[in-house]
Amino acid sequence: HLGRGLFASRSPNPNPNPSPNPDHKPNRSPDPGPTRLFATVPDEAEPEAPRELKKPNSLSPTAINDFTTCPMLFRFRYLDRRPEPVTPVLARGNIAHDALFEYYGLSRELRTRNNLQNLFRLSWLKAKQGKVGRNGDQYATLFKTVEEERDWGLHGLELLENYLELEDPTSFDPLSRELPLVYNITEDCSLHGIIDRVDVDEDGNLAVIDYKTGKAPDLKYSTAMNRKILNGRFMQLRTYALLLAENQGRAPIVLKLLYLDGPSLLWMPCNQDEVEKTRDEILKSWEAIIYRVNRQHFEPTVNKLCDYCVHKSVCPAWTDGGDYDSTKKSVVLGGQDSAPRRQDSTAAS
Repeated sequence: HLGRGLFASRSPNPNPNPSPNPDHKPNRSPDPGPTRLFATVPDEAEPEAPRELKKPNSLSPTAINDFTTCPMLFRFRYLDRRPEPVTPVLARGNIAHDALFEYYGLSRELRTRNNLQNLFRLSWLKAKQGKVGRNGDQYATLFKTVEEERDWGLHGLELLENYLELEDPTSFDPLSRELPLVYNITEDCSLHGIIDRVDVDEDGNLAVIDYKTGKAPDLKYSTAMNRKILNGRFMQLRTYALLLAENQGRAPIVLKLLYLDGPSLLWMPCNQDEVEKTRDEILKSWEAIIYRVNRQHFEPTVNKLCDYCVHKSVCPAWTDGGDYDSTKKSVVLGGQDSAPRRQDSTAAS
């Protein structure tokens, strides 16, 4: 029974020595090591030429955000296509999104707290069985102990309970869920994205909704800095607004970010002028990407997110193993010298 056992709350006197999971296998996948571009070769060996970077033919809101955060991260993910492991945080976000997708497929009277949390449990069981998309084999070995898995799951259930403080799921039916959209923003580049949810009001006005399992940004800085932070956070939804306008002929009137760890709701109005502004920003990003492809050079941006980046061990800003000073240090990539950028930590949060 999904309502009992899996991610069940602990009793007042939990068993301090839970039975180990007999199906568990330690996550000991071999270290892929650095790419050949940064690999050390013996003195007598002839070093291989770096692989030529090819121009991408598509962009997504996530890719645009990655490029803005750090051009080198964009290269690692979308040009080199370096593998990235599934993490507990990423897994929780994926499972929570799956649960909310299925939740709004239920009739209104069935949209209860218990059913939402049971959908999270069911989605997790499917993931452990490998019934998910990319990296499905990693979910079964994500946790070393049953206790770790239980703590992870309980936090996921708490996030979904928080969600119910933000919206009344019995008061509306979404127009679309997990809506995939594509638009050719240039002759040789398509823009694509999947919108968590699109709502429509009684007057036919559209709203774009995106679920976030993290925390809302801390807007404790100057007005200008807070505006910059919010602009970055809403860039994904503004891109969705562009996709929606191009595919359905009208822009949404409101964009909503639902942060479940809090919970908090952030929203901003939207119109065709905002859509055109977003189009211009994306085209500038595309031009900047092509410029770097032509030079065969993508520079790193040092910021506080570096500590969480899975590519840090091969990033030229950190491979020396010491603290990095952007005013003194430069890196060489593809024959070009450039000092990696340093990004204000508050703007990268």
